[in-house]
Amino acid sequence: MRLAPLLNPNQVEKFLQIAKKPDQAWAGRPPASWVTSLKINFTDNHDISGQPLSRSRLINLWRDSSIPTEHCFLSTMAWGGMKVGHGRSIWKAKDAWMPICERLRSGGFQRRKDAFEVFRSLRLEKKLPGMGPAYFTKLLFFGRPVQDAYILDQWTARSIHLLTQSRAWPDVQIDAYSLKRMTGRNGSTKTIRATVTDRVTSTDYEHFCKLIEELGLTADVNPCEIEEIMFGQGGRNPTAWRSYVMENWYSLASGD
Repeated sequence: MRLAPLLNPNQVEKFLQIAKKPDQAWAGRPPASWVTSLKINFTDNHDISGQPLSRSRLINLWRDSSIPTEHCFLSTMAWGGMKVGHGRSIWKAKDAWMPICERLRSGGFQRRKDAFEVFRSLRLEKKLPGMGPAYFTKLLFFGRPVQDAYILDQWTARSIHLLTQSRAWPDVQIDAYSLKRMTGRNGSTKTIRATVTDRVTSTDYEHFCKLIEELGLTADVNPCEIEEIMFGQGGRNPTAWRSYVMENWYSLASGD
């Protein structure tokens, strides 16, 4: 079992120097249009938003007991930018994840790692098609009444890699297609995509959350905001930290 690495003081200093909250918060795809594209049988008494949702609006959805859990789930997947095909697959598996989301929403998981483990176990049993850690940790983040479970996706994972100077943990897999594109562009590292793998355990996730909280204490910033800064903003005008991650991540030792 590989232990989680420690934060590297020099990289923490770099983060504190250049990392700033994005000018525009990630809002994802409008839930209504995303749900329409799924072509599923979904109706409820609340209008699903035709506009992209902010983090705060999505949190409020989960806190409002009058909003069906299916509504909250679909809005979260739309916010995260889930592919349509994956959305259709995971909707068909509703009987598997619905009870967990209900329990999550009601505060039924005392520890974040326990909630992660339940989702991970379903994933390993092939009962969560199209939804790995990058998506079910979004459910943990928005669905838990206590916001102490942070989103573990490719950008927060790669941020931790830079901050610890090790690409070995948490475990990610480089997308073969983007690596091929990178090779064809004179070694540019900005096109690489990575996926958080199913090998990440609940213990790994707990360490990941603790590193974010440690960084939050150092920066005197709420850990939720630290995670948002790690994710940053991409596109034509990426945030400084996102640019730093894209330019330096691939050169790290993989540890494999």
